[in-house]
Amino acid sequence: MRGATMALVLSLAFLAGGCARRVAPGPEVAALVGGQAIPYARFEVYLARNASGAGPLSSELLSELFDEFLHEQLLLRLAIDRNLVAAGSDARNAAESLLAKQGGAAPTPDEIKSYYEQHAKEFDRPERVHLWQILTSDRAIAEKARKEILAGGNFEAVAKRISRDPSAPFGGDQGILSRSDLPAAFATVIFTLKVGQVSAVVPAEYGYHLFEISKRLPAGRESLSEAAPEIAARLREQQSKEALARLVSEAEHRYNVEVFRKNLPFTYRGSF
Repeated sequence: MRGATMALVLSLAFLAGGCARRVAPGPEVAALVGGQAIPYARFEVYLARNASGAGPLSSELLSELFDEFLHEQLLLRLAIDRNLVAAGSDARNAAESLLAKQGGAAPTPDEIKSYYEQHAKEFDRPERVHLWQILTSDRAIAEKARKEILAGGNFEAVAKRISRDPSAPFGGDQGILSRSDLPAAFATVIFTLKVGQVSAVVPAEYGYHLFEISKRLPAGRESLSEAAPEIAARLREQQSKEALARLVSEAEHRYNVEVFRKNLPFTYRGSF
């Protein structure tokens, strides 16, 4: 009996000593994910990437962002343990690697059709035009370009040669746009043009514009075939979000997360 008592005392002393030897993390550590220290500086990088220019953030919003950041760190740890990325990799690359490993079938025609039928109003479109633009810094250059086009010159060729707009290498192609996509003053000019007609020179604070439209698309609902690429992209995005949510849940069950509230410069009210 005396020997058993002594053994119990020694065991308790050993456990107490083990607890006493646990070293608290330094003030730079914001959390532990599966025993790995996550410095607050890493969260600051996350904020700069995802919330720059947002102004002062409340503790509630910072807590939500911190939870999202910890989700990224959980996915990174999971991807490292599955040998999909190396330690120190970017968390976004880790998430992409995990999703790629998950795979996932492409949306079927029936799924696309079903989505279209359930969200038909989302594919109502206003009147639109396919717009082309030339931008110059000098009015005289714009007027000369307009005369050249009116005399039979090709708008795209002239745009490639003289336009200062980033679209110049593509002939000034601005894509398909509605009135709401354009400044009001430009929309008034552009939507009065006939297909193939070049506008008068339109001055702006930063230069002089010439516009031409190559196509008019009347207001109406896109057909299933027209909407199919967008629907497929939406369904793939939804599939990816659901897969990521499952992966985060798996990682939360696999790795313990400990948040050091006293090391955070805001009042943490998150879920960890």
